[in-house]
Parts: sequence; C-alpha cells; structure tokens
Amino acid sequence: MRIDFRISGFGDAWMRFIALAIMAEIDPTTRHVVYPSKALVPLAAQIFEPWFDVQESGPADVTMLHHGLRRLLPGLLKGEAYYSPFYWLLRFRRPRTELKDRINDVAFLAASVVTRLSLPNSKYAFKYQGFMEIQGLKPFRSVTPAQFDSAAPAVLEKLRVRVQSLFPPQAMRSAELVFPSGTAHQIMPPDFGAAYFRDAQFAFHRKDGFAAEFLNLGLNVVYFESPQDIFTLIANARTVYATDSFPSHLAQTWRDDCYVLMSQQKAEMVVAPSYPDDQILHSLAPCHPCRSRVRYSLESKCDAGRLYCHTWNDPIYVSRTTSLTKLNVEAK
Repeated sequence: MRIDFRISGFGDAWMRFIALAIMAEIDPTTRHVVYPSKALVPLAAQIFEPWFDVQESGPADVTMLHHGLRRLLPGLLKGEAYYSPFYWLLRFRRPRTELKDRINDVAFLAASVVTRLSLPNSKYAFKYQGFMEIQGLKPFRSVTPAQFDSAAPAVLEKLRVRVQSLFPPQAMRSAELVFPSGTAHQIMPPDFGAAYFRDAQFAFHRKDGFAAEFLNLGLNVVYFESPQDIFTLIANARTVYATDSFPSHLAQTWRDDCYVLMSQQKAEMVVAPSYPDDQILHSLAPCHPCRSRVRYSLESKCDAGRLYCHTWNDPIYVSRTTSLTKLNVEAK
C-alpha cells in the first residue's frame, strides 16, 4: 500500500513509522511505501529501510488527513481515498457533545459508508497511537493488539541498533539533556526545569520562542533544526529527559538512558510498546488524558484553564522526578 501522510505532525509520523515496521515484521510479504513530510524522508528512509520504503511523493492509495468533512468532501466526490486517523479519538475526548456535533457525526459516518473515506477501529482509539492509526488501514486490519505487542520488542531492538550505528554514542557523554517543549501543553514549566535540572542542557527547535523563558532563568539552552540534530544531541548526552513531543519519539527509538516525562497523555498511547516502564514518569494530572490544544502563544491555556499541566505541581510527581534524576546521577 502507498500511504500519503505528508500533512502530519512529526511525532504522529514517527509513531506510524514504528507501527508500520512492526506490521511489516508480522507480515513481510508486501513492501509498503509512505510519503511523510519532506523533512523526515532522508533519515526515515535510512532507519526504516528493512521494513518499508520512504519517499517524498508519488501516487497514493490513501491519504491520511485530520480535516473535517467539509474539506474532505470535494476530493471524496472525485473518488479520492482518505483516511481520518483521529476521528474516534477526537470524538471520545469532546468536553461536551452538542447538536451540531451529532449532525457532523452522522454525516461523517455516512460518508465513510458511501465514499472512499475510511476510519480506524473505534475499539482501539486509546491503544498505542501508531497501532491505532496503521491497523485501521485495509492491509493491516487483521492484526490484533496481542500480535503487535508480541512482535514489537524485536523490532524496537533492531531499530535501536540501527539508530545507534548511524549516530554512535560519544565516549565522553557528560551532559544531561532535556527536551522540555512541544506544540501543546505537555511543555515543562521553566521553573520546574530550573529547580530539578539546573545543570542540564535544554534543547529547543531554533524557531521555538519558548526557549527565551529558559534563557531568562540562566539555563543552558541548545538548539536543533532537524531530526538528525536531535539524534546527534542524544548521542552526546549522558541521560535524556523528554516531554511527550517529537524528540521523545526519537529518544524512545534510541532507548538507552532516555526517560519520558508524561503530562497530558497516557503513556500507553504515545510511548512505544515494550519501552521500559522504569524509564517513564507517568502523569498524575487528575484530568489526563486530555484533548491536545495547540499553543499559539505563551499565554495559551489548556481545557482546564492552565498554562502548564497540573502534573508538574503534583508532590508525588515532583518526588519521583527528583528520585529519578538523583538515581541517574549516582549511577553515572
């Protein structure tokens, strides 16, 4: 199958790569092709070459889009094939369902019957996101969660080896590295970073204005521009801590000495299957999992009306963070 998901977040794309590699391990008889964002193509093509092809563009059998029906309808009426990966997840996470939502639901589901619009399986909406999205595509619908989870460890180990061969761990890895940012409200508060990771490097995309908040506190900020830059930073770090963001998915692929600090989401939805649980700090926010809302400014708030997730203020979460960092420092 040729799958176009050029319109996609990088983190979503990486989870699809992981899931497709596992699916290909389960059934290696057909070699699939994906078209992700252009910026991901060179690196993904190298890393995932044993399982599927990664190309910039080409004819597609299906296009994955998160648009509403109004934007999809013109293409559907021309016979285009679309796949809406987030439909059930967004529907189940609505704060409330109003009349207009019910009307839209009827229309969307009707379109999935009479046009080439397809949806994932609703019962997998809260499974690992990569599995939920890829499993809903026709070639993979027979794969069960049990089969997927069983095949995952071997594939992820192969990925770890491939990534670390491309970006060899440096002999003198001394710095702790933190990826504190993200597009939504999974971001780490600057005061939290200053309190518990004072001596670490804080890595931001070159265009991320949130970095200024950390610079203002006198913290050590470094920048990246590409996925390759992220892996290079990881290879040079002694220990990596990442919020649930695109860098965390690369850190999960690297695996060794990488820790994921959860806030908005449940780990089972966004952390790769078989990832060591002792390398995950689970969210303690009473309102998680929550709907992901893009931060358009530093003043943007989540559905609960907070600038930063509740979990960062939870005493148990703070205690677990300090225990984790202390343990890692002593181990090194």
